[in-house]
Amino acid sequence: MNSLPFPIWALCFYKDNILISGGGGGKAYGVKNMLALYKAEIPLKTPIKEEDTGTDLVGSLEWLKKIDIIIAGIRKDILIIRISPKSDIEKVHRIQCEEEKSISYIKGSADNTMLLEGADEGSIKLWRINGGDKSLSRITEMKHNSSLTGIDIMPNNLMVCATFKDKTCRIYEIPSGLHMKTLYFSRKCDPQGLMFKGCCFSEKNDYLYTIQTGLKAGSYFTKWDVNKGFHPINTKQIHSGQSCVLKGSKSGKYAAIGTSDGSLKVIDTQNLSLIYSHLEFSLPVTALDFSMSEKSIFAGSADYAYKRITVKESSKVCYFVIALIIAIIIPYLFY
Repeated sequence: MNSLPFPIWALCFYKDNILISGGGGGKAYGVKNMLALYKAEIPLKTPIKEEDTGTDLVGSLEWLKKIDIIIAGIRKDILIIRISPKSDIEKVHRIQCEEEKSISYIKGSADNTMLLEGADEGSIKLWRINGGDKSLSRITEMKHNSSLTGIDIMPNNLMVCATFKDKTCRIYEIPSGLHMKTLYFSRKCDPQGLMFKGCCFSEKNDYLYTIQTGLKAGSYFTKWDVNKGFHPINTKQIHSGQSCVLKGSKSGKYAAIGTSDGSLKVIDTQNLSLIYSHLEFSLPVTALDFSMSEKSIFAGSADYAYKRITVKESSKVCYFVIALIIAIIIPYLFY
C-alpha cells in the first residue's frame, strides 16, 4: 500500500499533477498540516512543491479548470490558490466567513463563474467569481437547521442541491436561494429514513444522483429524474456498510463513492452498474477526484494511504460478445 507522511483530508487533480492536503493538527501535535503538489504518478515521489499551512488544515479542494484557480476551504475561510509556472502555490485571496464554524464543502459551477460553499452547521453560500482579479461577491445564502453532508450546483446554474444529516436532500433555486423541494429516502429495514451523504447532477441537467446510508441498511445509490419533479428512477444497494464520500465525474458518466470501512466503489450512472468495488484502506475514505480524462480516480484516506485506480467502462459489450460466441458454438457441439 502506498502512503504519505500525513493523513489525507482533501485532494484534487491539477493538470498532470495532484494537490493533496494532509496533516494532524500542526507541529504542536506532531504531524504538520501540509499542502503538497505531486506529479500524478504511482507511487508519488518527492513533492514538486509543498507548503506548511501551520495551524490551518485545508478540508476541501476544487480545481476550476476554465479559469485555472484552485478553491480551498480552511476553517472559516475560502482560499483562492494559483499554481505559478514555477509550480509555486500562490495565495490569491482569502475570504473570511466569520459566521461559519467550519467550511467543509466547495463546488465550482460548470462554467466556473460561480462558487458554492457549504459549512458544517447547514449554511450554504453562492458566490460570483469576478473575472479580473478572481475575487468573490456573494449572490445568495441558503440555510437549514441541520449539519451539511454534501452540495452540488446544476451545470446550467438554475438549481443547487444540498444533503443534510436530518435525512433530507433539499433543492434550491438560483439566484434567489428559494427552497423548492425536499427529497427523502427510506427502506423497509429502516422505515425512519436513511441519511443522504452526497449529491451530484448530470452534465445535461436531467438527472440527480445521491448516496444514502444507514447503520443497519447499508448504502444505496439513487438516480432522480429532474424533469419529472425529481422522481426516483432507479436505486441500487452498493455496499453493506455506511458511505461517507461521493464524487461525480465532470461528464456525469461515473460516480465514485468512498465508504466508512475504506472501500472504494465506482458506478456507471447510465445503468447503475457497479464497475469497481474493492476494500482499499483500513480507515474511511476521505477524498476522491477524477482525472481530466475521467480514466482514473485518485483516492486518499485518514490512514495516510492513497490509491489510483483505472476506470473501466461497463462490461455490457463483453457480455454481448460472449453470448454471441456461445450462440454460435453450442449448435456445433450437438451436431
